[in-house]
Amino acid sequence: MARGLSFLRTIDYGTSGYKTIGVDQLICCSYKTKHLVDNLVENLLDLIFPKRCLSCKTVGSFICEECLGLVLPLEVQICPQCTKPAIGGFTHTLCLKPLSAERAICLFKFEGPIREAISQLKYKGVRGLAESLAELTTESLKDSGVDLGTHSIIIPVPIHPVKQFERGFNQSTILALRLSKRLGIEVWSDFLLKVRDNPSQTKLKLKERAKNVRFTYRVERGDKRRKIIKGHDVIILDDVFTSGATLRECAKVIKRAGARFVYLLAIAKG
Repeated sequence: MARGLSFLRTIDYGTSGYKTIGVDQLICCSYKTKHLVDNLVENLLDLIFPKRCLSCKTVGSFICEECLGLVLPLEVQICPQCTKPAIGGFTHTLCLKPLSAERAICLFKFEGPIREAISQLKYKGVRGLAESLAELTTESLKDSGVDLGTHSIIIPVPIHPVKQFERGFNQSTILALRLSKRLGIEVWSDFLLKVRDNPSQTKLKLKERAKNVRFTYRVERGDKRRKIIKGHDVIILDDVFTSGATLRECAKVIKRAGARFVYLLAIAKG
């Protein structure tokens, strides 16, 4: 990809505007202007690099109509604490603790087009895939009868500032913003912070993961939104639920900040 187009891919959207990663400058603008720029960039990239189906390579969309059948819904939801089967993903009574999440919602199996879409978004910066994933997520929630409400708050799982600088964006934040547009739910993309650059979870055994994320996330004591979050329901969003250690740790921090109920939402279950 040409350097100029690669540069366009590094625009990282936040709650107060957008910033260009790698440039020591913050550009604030209205949401309306931001979305116009977003659409312009996506249309330009679509013109130069037409979308192709991740499975059959047909030009037109990232997941064509014929390959939608390869997108497999997760048939059994799990308890966010013990990860064993649970009706509707609600936390088992015996697993529920004061700082536990009340529910986990994992929508798809982490395979086929979904696995490829998340990987391409996360590691290759194909940001247009966020819209496709947001559309699939919205439809899946609707088909499952899951109503997240309009007074909840979506909080994406953060990544460390160093990693965000290197990657150019946080995929969970992009997904959260796309879902926000479709569901009408507010996003707080900079409320929960990752303050420790811990080793990647993917390289650790399941028992090591909980220890690895301990003391990794926090909410600033001086953040005025602490007063707003009290009594509100929060949806913590991540791309993949594997062991659940990261999401559970985030839930603890958000509960300590005063949230009423916390729900964990993952696009896929690994």
